[in-house]
Amino acid sequence: QCCSKSIAFAMRSLAPTTIFLSGLAVLARQALAEVFFEESFEIADWENRWVHSTWKGGNGPAGKFEWSAGEWFADEAAQKGIRTPNNMQYHSISAKLPAPFSNKGRDLVIQMSVKHESQEFSFCGGGYIKLLGSDFDQQKFGGKTPYHIMFGPDICGYDVARIHTIFTWQGKNLLREPDIKLDHDDKNEYTHLYTLVVKPDNTYKVLFDLKEKASGSLHDNWDFPNKTSDDPSDKKPADWVDAKRIDDPAKKKPKDWVHEKRMRDPEATQPAEWDEDEDGIYEPPMIDNPKYTGEWLPEKIDNPNSLKERYQALRIEIVHALHKRNGRCAVQAVGQEPGIQRHKTNISQAKKLQDFVQLFPQNFALTINAAEGPGAIVTLISYDVSDLSTIETAIVLSSMSSGKGKKGGYGGYGGKGGGAPSFSPQMNPNHMAMAALASGRPSRWSAPTPY
Repeated sequence: QCCSKSIAFAMRSLAPTTIFLSGLAVLARQALAEVFFEESFEIADWENRWVHSTWKGGNGPAGKFEWSAGEWFADEAAQKGIRTPNNMQYHSISAKLPAPFSNKGRDLVIQMSVKHESQEFSFCGGGYIKLLGSDFDQQKFGGKTPYHIMFGPDICGYDVARIHTIFTWQGKNLLREPDIKLDHDDKNEYTHLYTLVVKPDNTYKVLFDLKEKASGSLHDNWDFPNKTSDDPSDKKPADWVDAKRIDDPAKKKPKDWVHEKRMRDPEATQPAEWDEDEDGIYEPPMIDNPKYTGEWLPEKIDNPNSLKERYQALRIEIVHALHKRNGRCAVQAVGQEPGIQRHKTNISQAKKLQDFVQLFPQNFALTINAAEGPGAIVTLISYDVSDLSTIETAIVLSSMSSGKGKKGGYGGYGGKGGGAPSFSPQMNPNHMAMAALASGRPSRWSAPTPY
């Protein structure tokens, strides 16, 4: 949520260049868009709404924007904006919004057009728009003035070319990791439109000339605190099993197994001159044991207890991921969560997250909605993960489906040689529906319901 009362531009020109800004808008979208601030710089009275700053950055004195269509244009009168006429100077300007606004419950859209008109020698220039409060001196507005959002292009030489998108949280400026990169063809002398969209569900989009450059959850790329945190009272159970693989208890060492690598020579005899009083008790020399069969190494199997815990860990991660996304999201997007990717690698049955999710119909529901995009949509229907017996059922179902591509059985899935899947009457109908969907027969699809 952002509540702002002022808007400002901070532009720097640290080498021969001209940064040209021709228009901006800040609006919130719900059923109909409400425009909070709009400036096109089309008429000469624009300076009545804006205050130039005298703030000086560390690399040069303060500059002053000028009203111009730039060095080249198609229609001078229609394409006027403000530009930085002087090199090696910081240009800062701000204006009050007609009224404070909040984007709570609505999409926030920030949009502006920028033209880096001249890019000569060691070109270095950035142009940002900032949303601020009203408690600052506009004539001294500068780099240290607190703000809520900072957005715009930052281009410097060959190394830096990005769209800065910075949010302030509890006094700390949070930069996106990694940067939103500008491609080589994006860094030209033409006018480009930069757009930031922030949604109420804490997702965002950044667009360059109305083409998406980045999108996702704010929690994924900025250091915002998570909605949930680890329960400090929750301790690791004493009987928790960490070992993923254990010795197969059904495999025992054969009784005739010979593990002695060396042995006493059975053919050796005590020398005639041996004196036990002087030489001690005679012991035959050691030789390689011809019956030695090697070191006994029992076969390893998946630890059934550890597998249950790995299933539970991934199940909980999916619950957390859906909670962050208001309980509903595309399966593909959920699978991008770092925690889920980490836990998936420990479970061979979870290579396809959609297959794993359908094992827990008491927690998740899968649907297909073309209006929401391609692929399945997963909905969180219960936070309760206390019943571990459901994991045993899930493991059994996974083992039944491991025969992909074989004729008959639950493992049909329309794989090679499998054709349409066949089902036994005892199987959960939710899994039958998902298997029918996977086999390309959506006519049989019905929404999963809890057991």
